[in-house]
Amino acid sequence: MKKPLVLLAGIGGYGRNYLNEFLAAKDPPFVFSGAADPFAANSPKFAEIKERGIPVFNSPDEYYASGGRSDLLVIASPIHTHYSYIMTGFKNGSNVLCEKPVTGNLERLDDLIANEKKSGLFCAIGFQACYAPDTLALKKDIMDGLFGRPLGFKAIHLPGRGDSYYSRNNWAGRLAVEGETILDSPLNNACSHDLQLMLFLLGNETDRSVEVASVEAELWQARPDIENFDAVSMRIDTRAGIHIYFYTAHCVNTPPGSNVTGEFKFEKALIRWGENPEYNFKVYFNDGREKIYSEQGSTNVEKKFYDSLESLNTGKPPVCTLRTVRDHLRCVAKAQKFPIKKISAEKLKYEKNTKIDDPMYYVPGLAEAFIKSYSENALPSEIGFEF
Repeated sequence: MKKPLVLLAGIGGYGRNYLNEFLAAKDPPFVFSGAADPFAANSPKFAEIKERGIPVFNSPDEYYASGGRSDLLVIASPIHTHYSYIMTGFKNGSNVLCEKPVTGNLERLDDLIANEKKSGLFCAIGFQACYAPDTLALKKDIMDGLFGRPLGFKAIHLPGRGDSYYSRNNWAGRLAVEGETILDSPLNNACSHDLQLMLFLLGNETDRSVEVASVEAELWQARPDIENFDAVSMRIDTRAGIHIYFYTAHCVNTPPGSNVTGEFKFEKALIRWGENPEYNFKVYFNDGREKIYSEQGSTNVEKKFYDSLESLNTGKPPVCTLRTVRDHLRCVAKAQKFPIKKISAEKLKYEKNTKIDDPMYYVPGLAEAFIKSYSENALPSEIGFEF
């Protein structure tokens, strides 16, 4: 069987993870046919890429124009390039694995969905938690009714981010870049996995997420040099009649590795998410039984990439597609319609966070307010917090 050709767009930033995997793989079941990145020469692996004879181009368009072809285009480039690169892939007969978020524009996403259908190809999306074995096992048990009817989901994730995070590129915290809407924020980027996972678990098919009916959101901007919010609390009503609460912020004095915590309430059980680093999910049944989902597998690039290769070889659809993530983007778009409250300078602190060794803006008391809101299933304003 002929090995599929794989083109990688973006070898810096998150793309380094794919590049390292591609170069380190022993007897890989694919051919690394090319790299597309206008700044490829800045990569520490650039010399190795050239030594191996892997062709390098500025963009996927240049690669295909040179006569190159690929069975799978992996996109790990900046958000504002995703739409055009996916379209280029479809036009040249390539299936796609694109990193999240796809876009910040719902019309753009719907256009991609229409072109995917027309092309007969697939576009997998890199929300890695959706591919993890424990997530899929839990979702199957939810769909099979093991825990009874879902009653409510919630999660909180407060990873502090400092100057290095916001200066690592030219689009962090921005609303649009080069005419493309990106809506960069914790909700649509760093912590988007957490909300997407809850929507995904509530979907009634393996590759579907639950439909969103309405969103209430409270947004704050602490960092003065960004365009968008860096703290959000939200209540989501789904068409299945389930409330989802989500709280996330970067302007908190916590390390970036601060883990997500969540609870999923069902008629017959309570599932806790993130309470122990040795597993993701633990079920506490009402009758006293317990169950742990511990087969985490890789949550980096390997699982979603090799699953995409399997979809390529077998015709089995990916578990996370353009349609799967549509309601996540609907949440983002609906939240973005609420006013962003700017934190006044006198309520801000700017100092070096020794845990992340980086200067950062943070709001004293915001983390505590979010934690209390989470515990009470409320928005901060509903329990008297103002910033």
